[in-house]
Amino acid sequence: MKCKYCQSPNTIKYGFKAGTQYYKRNACKRKFAGTLAPAGMRFTVETIGESMGLFYDGLSLAYISRHFVSTEGIYVDPATIWRWIIKYSKKSERILNKMEIKSSWRWVIDETMLKVTGKNMWLWDVIDQRTRFLLATHITQSRNMRSAVAILTEANNRTIGLPKQIVSDGMAAYPDAIDRVFGSDSEHIRAKGLTAKEKTRM
Repeated sequence: MKCKYCQSPNTIKYGFKAGTQYYKRNACKRKFAGTLAPAGMRFTVETIGESMGLFYDGLSLAYISRHFVSTEGIYVDPATIWRWIIKYSKKSERILNKMEIKSSWRWVIDETMLKVTGKNMWLWDVIDQRTRFLLATHITQSRNMRSAVAILTEANNRTIGLPKQIVSDGMAAYPDAIDRVFGSDSEHIRAKGLTAKEKTRM
């Protein structure tokens, strides 16, 4: 069993706790559980990753918690899931900020309301329509032009080149937000509904 902190294979068994085998690495003086969970955490990488995927698909923290009870027989507190979202979203953002993405000519921007600890929050996504690459994601307390400008600026700073078209829903702030960030270089396309030719959902 490799040490979860220094990755050394030179570890020894260090007894059981709550039915779980623990290990110890004498050199770094760290103890850890013999599970697939990251160091210092109870739940596996798969559980954490699935919870984040469900959250960014628009599901509530309470629903995700119930999902794990019904599918895996484990209880994950909604507050724990929220801490994962904050922690690993920030880590992902730091990695993405170092990348330059060559995007296609059309982007899609959309916002979804979420319930977070009883409060209404807005999850914003900007996606490259051709590659389906997530160019930027953002969570805000308000749904207005300032928030739209912030997410579009974030996407613009991470990409090479400018989109010729940006597809959105009918929020009135989008045309001005797009004009502020891209000027006349990008055309705003307003989606008219699920049956329309242009759609924000892909």
